Amino acid sequence: MSARSGIRLGAALVAAAAIAATTAGPVQAAAIEQTVESCRDRLKQLTVWARAEQGLGTVESEEAQAVADNSARLRASGVDGHHQASVISAPGADGPCDVTFESLLRSPPHRRWVLRPDHCGMGWGVVPDKAGSALFISGDFIDVGPEACILDETVLAEWPPVPRVAARVSGRDRYETTARLSERVFDPGVKAVFLATGEDYPDALAAGPAAAKLGGPVLLTEKAELPEATVRELTRLKPGMIVVVGGPDVVSPAVEAALRRYSATIRRVAGADRYETAARVSAAFFDPGVAALYVATGEDFPDALAAGAAAAKRGGPVLLTRKDALPASTEAELKRLRSEWPVVVGGDGAVSPTTYWYIGYAARGSLAGAAGASGADRYETAADVVGQVASNLGYDVMYVATGEDYPDALAAGPAAAAANGHLLLTRRGSMPKVVADELRRLQARPVVVVGGAGAVSERVKKAVDGHVAATFAGWSKDWTGE
Repeated sequence: MSARSGIRLGAALVAAAAIAATTAGPVQAAAIEQTVESCRDRLKQLTVWARAEQGLGTVESEEAQAVADNSARLRASGVDGHHQASVISAPGADGPCDVTFESLLRSPPHRRWVLRPDHCGMGWGVVPDKAGSALFISGDFIDVGPEACILDETVLAEWPPVPRVAARVSGRDRYETTARLSERVFDPGVKAVFLATGEDYPDALAAGPAAAKLGGPVLLTEKAELPEATVRELTRLKPGMIVVVGGPDVVSPAVEAALRRYSATIRRVAGADRYETAARVSAAFFDPGVAALYVATGEDFPDALAAGAAAAKRGGPVLLTRKDALPASTEAELKRLRSEWPVVVGGDGAVSPTTYWYIGYAARGSLAGAAGASGADRYETAADVVGQVASNLGYDVMYVATGEDYPDALAAGPAAAAANGHLLLTRRGSMPKVVADELRRLQARPVVVVGGAGAVSERVKKAVDGHVAATFAGWSKDWTGE
């Protein structure tokens, strides 16, 4: 079981925690295998720590694992029943990983099995259906002797703890914060890293969804020199390709030349202005017929931050517009993409009704129009965006960043997408009610607060911690029901 000690709350484990529903389309075989392994590890991790909460030890059992694997395999092939497993999760009803585990703890007969004091040998089976669009989960708990039920702190230490509070990721400046976010989520050997200026938001915003699509981060740079934190992260990542977003007036040729130390393939994507740059990034990395695309004003950052994170999660680009006129470059890219789900982020004060209409017409080639996401302020707008893409099952991964500046939230977008999560914006000194409501509704966990106390205060962090802690109510010895 010592191998468990190598698991970190990084890309695989966070992704496993985030898999709240498995009704998305089929995925690549390698991705399915990673999802299955991550989900199995997550279920075991949760089991060990939930039982520890009751004062119970837990060990992995080959016998229980064989029963669980067989049960999940038979169910995935269409044979109904428990097949001697203690507990099972029905696909389409209970989502896997955290959702499945919490639903079992909240069902008295299943709870008795998971927390049974004399059945301390566990096994979890996770098998995808033939289409790769759903997971069948079975758990088995058996009597392996009284010694296994003794809570051993040494054995417990081999399992990654389950955080009951939000993590905070921050650095001395925007460059180090971005690098630390990347380090938390992305493993070495990523296909691509996107690099943009840290001195303005539009280029990095456009880079986010493209980076997420290729499974890599966005890092930030100064115009004339690569920051030390960015250098360290590029050295660690060893990317297959580095994509520079923005022209030489924002990322100098000297910086571009220096990047060749970290990757053999360097590519620059830029346009005459922020609108054309966003359109060119989209054209370079997204094919026509994307499931969704997002359009936000290029004249201010809050709506665009929310749009970028959602676009990254849904596998589409983010494009920029002026309030009262749709730029020609954006219009052309909308026509090329022909998405069936264009979303305009921001109210009439950000994107005029006329421009809104033109966006829908350009994107769909008809009068069907575009969908919208907006609110009374930037915080409500971001929450509305999240509400449209989050599952209804709960336990989604959430990133929280200040809405009063852009660098932290820019970096959070690709990281959230890699973890199948979302991004909410908050005030520095107080949590908006809409953010608290959304954290409560989604039962969000894990939650990552991006930025130091100067960006998101300790007061707000403690409020977020309270919402995270509430998602573990079912672990309590005194829990008797909802």
